[in-house]
Amino acid sequence: NGPDAIHARFADAVVSSSRLPALRDVLTKVRPGTTSAEIKILIDGYATGEMSGPVAAMQPKIDAWFAHDRMQDIAAGLQRDGSELAQATLKTLNEKSPRGMVVTLKLLRLARAASSLEECLVREYRAALEVFKSDDFREGVCAAVIDKDRNPRWSPARIEDVTPEMTAPYFAEIGADELVFDQSN
Repeated sequence: NGPDAIHARFADAVVSSSRLPALRDVLTKVRPGTTSAEIKILIDGYATGEMSGPVAAMQPKIDAWFAHDRMQDIAAGLQRDGSELAQATLKTLNEKSPRGMVVTLKLLRLARAASSLEECLVREYRAALEVFKSDDFREGVCAAVIDKDRNPRWSPARIEDVTPEMTAPYFAEIGADELVFDQSN
């Protein structure tokens, strides 16, 4: 929902769909040199003013659950919480690739400390190439598209069984295939 998108910093304003055509018309008439602040004022004139959604109310719990740097600890915290939301979240996590979740969490934590977007994109590129080579990728595609049973058999099957050796290739340099950004500009 819109307020949750604002809370997550994916959006700056909520505009009802009925007002979007009018906002679009106004924005298409913006002249070069108009400042961001002036454009924000235009958009805010069409915004509903909604700023708080259900995620904002749950943020303290979400932060507590996902504050850990190991997936095992996140899963244990959700299990201990026992609330309906915690159990639904744990159920969703249990459907995902354990190795994929460990890699994703590490990517997110490393992104926090990254010095640039380029650094994050290089790391994500390495991980993506490794994902496409993985058994889990093939298993996930088969379960969703071929078998259609939506019951992948991950290897390893449990988060606890994912070792650093299993995740290391997702973060290793890839030589000539490395993603490189032109730094000349």
